Amino acid sequence: MSELMETQPNPEYLPARPNRNDTFSYLMTAAIFFALGLLVGYLITSENNDNNDNNVTTGGSVAQAVEATLFALTPTSTPPPTVVPVALTYSSDDYRLGDPEAPIKMVEFSDYRCPYCARFATDTLPILMEMYDGYLEFVYRDYIIFGEPSLLASQGAYCADEQGRFWDFHDMIFTSQVQEGIEITSEAMISFADNLELDNEQFTTCLNDQTVQDVIIGNVVDASTLLGRAPTPTFLVNGRRVVGAMPLESFIQIINEELEALGIEPPVS
Repeated sequence: MSELMETQPNPEYLPARPNRNDTFSYLMTAAIFFALGLLVGYLITSENNDNNDNNVTTGGSVAQAVEATLFALTPTSTPPPTVVPVALTYSSDDYRLGDPEAPIKMVEFSDYRCPYCARFATDTLPILMEMYDGYLEFVYRDYIIFGEPSLLASQGAYCADEQGRFWDFHDMIFTSQVQEGIEITSEAMISFADNLELDNEQFTTCLNDQTVQDVIIGNVVDASTLLGRAPTPTFLVNGRRVVGAMPLESFIQIINEELEALGIEPPVS
């Protein structure tokens, strides 16, 4: 993978800002919440004044009113559109498997500690690649949501890719999660590299390189800009959003629908 692309995200696919009508609604709601908060605070304060406890209650009531106001003033963003132009779903720097000229581009946004991602990687993906040989290109993109160990796993895969063994490393991580539940540590990543007979010194140096971590984090930020908030795995099949490690039959149906939309007869039914 190369350095993080410097292109700016397409504003069309960023969450929309509220319009004037939305802003007016937010302000009206905020005023209502604020008034209710003050009223409740006043009533509670009055009652507790009799018990000589007004200082604590007044502070709590004002805090509740402020909290309600802030909640009311927080606009909800518009979810990204369901279909994204295919050209925006991946780049030449992403990890790709299959025919680059294939009519279907299936992009997975995944975390190495996600059990559903592991199920897809071990059970479903190999079958799809065989069934749709020449029709399907698969792209893997990091979408880290499970913290530091997931980032470390992505670093390991990145470093394996530098020695031409990304997919072997990818499969090894997911298989270990499914069969053994191995804890993701630097030692485990180096052990995987040794099993693949990678250059140990080169791999270890890469694994400890802060620049590599920065590139991966940048890629995740790019993915988040495209997807918004999403679970793993999330797929874009020719730009069509698909969420979850669904049964094989469901993926077959979606891919066939996309092929038929392009006027191509699916190889399987």
